[in-house]
Amino acid sequence: MQKFERYRPFMTRHYTLDWLTSVKLKEIYALRSDARIAAAQNRAIDTTIETSAHYVNRAMARVLSDQALLYAVSDWHDGALVATLSFDNFLPDDSAATIAVASMPDSDTAALAEVVPRMLGFAVHELGLKRLQAVHIVTDADREVFLQNHFAPLPDGSLLLTAADIMHDARYEY
Repeated sequence: MQKFERYRPFMTRHYTLDWLTSVKLKEIYALRSDARIAAAQNRAIDTTIETSAHYVNRAMARVLSDQALLYAVSDWHDGALVATLSFDNFLPDDSAATIAVASMPDSDTAALAEVVPRMLGFAVHELGLKRLQAVHIVTDADREVFLQNHFAPLPDGSLLLTAADIMHDARYEY
């Protein structure tokens, strides 16, 4: 099992991926209090900033116990939160996991289009995952980003990527 706490920060041309503690709690609260995102994630809306603080604490405990990786995606120039991205539900043999994204209500897909390929390369080349299942897809635009990155639809509405589909593609080198 990998030591997850060492996997941060990641940087792309316009975005930084770091722990949730690297962004303002009020931004996490804005994302977690959005009804559309909560519905897609099958959870209750955060009704107080304290609820979001508790979520961040639980999320970080899961990272530090090597159970999940959860990143805040922030704009490199102003530090504003634009999305979150997580790897979770790792199989015991670490061959597969889920990936989920949630974008701020006022953001476009440019962040995900830039960040997702980088993180897929990380998942396949560094973590050694053979399969990734995209779950809790919030918008059609988010779904399209995954489809453009070799994910295939499954009957339950989730999307599946196999490592062989991107292993030798230069866009996903890590």
